[in-house]
Amino acid sequence: MVKFNNIFIMAALILASMASLAQKKISPPKHVPGYPLHLLHCARRVEECGREIFLGMFQKLPVSKKCCFQLIKKMGKTCHDDMDKAIVRISVLWLLGIFDMLLPHLVK
Repeated sequence: MVKFNNIFIMAALILASMASLAQKKISPPKHVPGYPLHLLHCARRVEECGREIFLGMFQKLPVSKKCCFQLIKKMGKTCHDDMDKAIVRISVLWLLGIFDMLLPHLVK
């Protein structure tokens, strides 16, 4: 009986949190001039390990200690967070088939 109550409570908490998230309006990020240049600068900080880090993220391949150190020390938290957001956005757009339509407008 105790297990059933725990499951019921967890389900209620999950449903309540989903309902509160559905009520929040999420606005798309506004275009910031210089942001692509900022991302390029961030990517160049780990240029020699970029491919290894990227494949580690999406293909679950191991990342060497050297590249982990570069990611943490050279890139920094702000660059890391901004790159993560950009990669996720591009991945979502690509999965939705929108990226190919936007690419000519992004690269000028």
